[in-house]
Amino acid sequence: MTVASQWESDWPIGRLKNALAVPVTDGPHSTPEFMAEGVPFLSVDAIQDGELVFAGCRYVSSEDHADFVRKARPHMNDLLMGKAASTGKIARVKTSTEFSIWSPLALIRINETLADPGFIEYCLKSPECQFEIDGYSNANTQKNIGMGDIPRISLPLPTLAIQATVARFLDGETAQIDQLIAKQERLIALLAEKRQAIITHAVTKGLDPTAPTKPSDIPWLGDIPAGWGASRMSYEVWVRARLGWKGLKAEEYVLDGVAFLSTPNIKGRDIDFKDVNRISQDRFEESPEIKLSLGDVVLAKDGSTLGTVNVVRELPEPATVNSSIAVLTPSPSIDGVYLFYLLQSDYLRHTIQLLKGGMGVPHLFQDDIRRFQLSLPSISEQVAIAGHLDRKTQRIDQLIAKVQLAVGLLAERRSALISAAVTGKIDVLAGASKP
Repeated sequence: MTVASQWESDWPIGRLKNALAVPVTDGPHSTPEFMAEGVPFLSVDAIQDGELVFAGCRYVSSEDHADFVRKARPHMNDLLMGKAASTGKIARVKTSTEFSIWSPLALIRINETLADPGFIEYCLKSPECQFEIDGYSNANTQKNIGMGDIPRISLPLPTLAIQATVARFLDGETAQIDQLIAKQERLIALLAEKRQAIITHAVTKGLDPTAPTKPSDIPWLGDIPAGWGASRMSYEVWVRARLGWKGLKAEEYVLDGVAFLSTPNIKGRDIDFKDVNRISQDRFEESPEIKLSLGDVVLAKDGSTLGTVNVVRELPEPATVNSSIAVLTPSPSIDGVYLFYLLQSDYLRHTIQLLKGGMGVPHLFQDDIRRFQLSLPSISEQVAIAGHLDRKTQRIDQLIAKVQLAVGLLAERRSALISAAVTGKIDVLAGASKP
């Protein structure tokens, strides 16, 4: 397979293989027995924001480690590259800590008499190399790049002295950008915490700070306003979902059919009815009980997105959901938007976390959802609380969106800077662009 190079540089363009000390290898393909403690064992998920992160990693025994490093023993300044699933993620080893790697990671060792590992790292992280890596990759059950294609990746190879100068320049410049990004991301986290606190307080304490309270008799909830009642989801909400879809397969999706929502469609502030899969009318009619109606609440009940929730505020067309989503239709005693916010509260999030704890693949059963305990004010107070939270959360969401835009622009600036520096378009000694 041949992939056209994207490089535009006055410097000579070579292949990664021209800078290698040893052939590219990868971690063992066998699955070890993981330990509570031992020697760190990293896979592609350990590469976060271009750095190796050991926090939360897996561990293997020293015996397994000794066996695994016979194939791939990471050294200081080695480059690790995701070659499966998160293809193209790059990080440089900057520690002398002993660890071993799993098969989704490729180990790239640079001959430091020929090339600077930091320079090669930035080249591999550049848009040009990432484009080429994507071109070499194929997708079966997951995206991956073959071991034989990694050495064929093209990159600029100026003199070793220039490489070192570029790498040190980018170390300083990208560190400053990363600090700005980290500051913005902390602001996003603080805004998200504020949003969560506002929701939790409103649906557990109400809007009147002077209202008398009483014990809720619900664990983790504490006191609630004296005029509120306690109930269960099963008494107030019709809960239903499907296990599978009567053999429905992805190849049955159609271009012109009924909207078939999945978890990505319910992640935003509003439900996305545009970028959806579609099914035939016959498939839609097979399961009339999960046809969506205005006011329905949709709740992700499987996997890493478990607990993601939204409410059908508008229904531009007939729609249904896949098997990873539960549909909750409120009774006349509960407002759908209030239920939507109640499911986002710390109290019910904590309940969901307890239920999914210890599961290999997190899952909420319909009976689990029906057992949720609820604190309910009058329907008029529910509507008032829902309206209050709509206004408050919209303002916070707008602020978060602005900060996220700033983060995106900083990331683009970082990427453009790397591209310009590793191609020689910036004179890193003078710090000015070439005329």
